[in-house]
Amino acid sequence: MTLRTGIAIVLLVLAQALAGCDEPPSRRLPVAPAPLPPSPPLPPPPTLPVEGYTLTSSPEMVGPGGELSVSWTAPKGGKLDWIGIFPVGARTCDFRDYWYTDNQTSGTLTVKAPSQPGQYEFRYHLDDGCQETVRSSPVTVSAGG
Repeated sequence: MTLRTGIAIVLLVLAQALAGCDEPPSRRLPVAPAPLPPSPPLPPPPTLPVEGYTLTSSPEMVGPGGELSVSWTAPKGGKLDWIGIFPVGARTCDFRDYWYTDNQTSGTLTVKAPSQPGQYEFRYHLDDGCQETVRSSPVTVSAGG
């Protein structure tokens, strides 16, 4: 076979293959993909308080920017465990401020109260995440001090 004959055969095969491109497909493709099976349900959040964790705040009422204390205990300290101050009713990671517990199983923090009046609470979270273990009693930041 000569080079010309080989090229001619290749061109004929390509021409035949391309000739069928204008035909509609023999079966239609589905419009939408089949739905995925449902995901397994997420495990329920832990019931608060988680055993062994405590938070105690004081005083019960303070003026904006006043001094608040929060004491904690934890069954094991985590370097990235943290305590945050939250408006009462806020979602689990919508904190106003936070402080790490630095591997301590107990301690006391003294912090400034939020400048915005309202009710707040402290919450203890694990490992730099949003897994909450316990909440303190509410603290009221009064408008007048």
